[in-house]
Amino acid sequence: MSNAAKGTTIGAGIGGPVGAVAGAAVGRAIGSLFGDSKKKDPYAFYKKYPEITKEALARGIDPKFYKKYQQVYKMMDEFQVETDAARTATEQRYKQGISEFADIERSYRGQTYQPPPDDRFEYGVAERADIESARKAGTAESMQGLVSSGLAGSTAAPAVAARYRDIATRQNVALSQAISQYRQGRRDIAYQNKQAWEQQRLANINATRQGRIGFIASRTDLPPDPAMFQNMMQFYTKYAKGAAPPSMAKSQKILSKIAV
Repeated sequence: MSNAAKGTTIGAGIGGPVGAVAGAAVGRAIGSLFGDSKKKDPYAFYKKYPEITKEALARGIDPKFYKKYQQVYKMMDEFQVETDAARTATEQRYKQGISEFADIERSYRGQTYQPPPDDRFEYGVAERADIESARKAGTAESMQGLVSSGLAGSTAAPAVAARYRDIATRQNVALSQAISQYRQGRRDIAYQNKQAWEQQRLANINATRQGRIGFIASRTDLPPDPAMFQNMMQFYTKYAKGAAPPSMAKSQKILSKIAV
């Protein structure tokens, strides 16, 4: 009962209606000086802001503190979402880079040496045909000369044919030696070309490996934004002291009250 109500009751008992009026006046005066003794609801704030209360308790934060700095916590949530998204994108780019390095290395490993067309050129075929053609032409021309001289049936005819065969034989021997030297030279060149190609292939594989190692070593996850981090630290240092969340038992009781 308020002080004013008490004064009214007392005054009525003493002096009827007039006493009741006087008692009420006295009661109001006392109430103005000392205040009525009506007890406040300790859960009024939580009932007034049920959603904020639930969200704060879920975060483990004092609801009253959370309401005052709710926007800061929202900014922290947004920052965390953006940071997670950036890290996810970084991870995707990292995996893509590793995959591309692996594809490049596989392509180098799968290569086979293909000799250029001139490595398969057969030197000497046309030259031998030219020697044989020259032998026949020389023999025919000499034999025609013998016929014109009336010596076709003499012993000179076989000697002429033998001479051109001997010339052709010596030319073919010299050609064979030249062909042998040529082929050996071509084999040496082909071997050197193949070795150079293989060394380049291995160098490409090694460079790809080194590139992958460097790519892995250079990876850095996105750190928190320095300005944002500094503001957070200032916020916690200035305001978070003494803002301990309610105990588990009290949190459960608060939730039960706002659920009514």
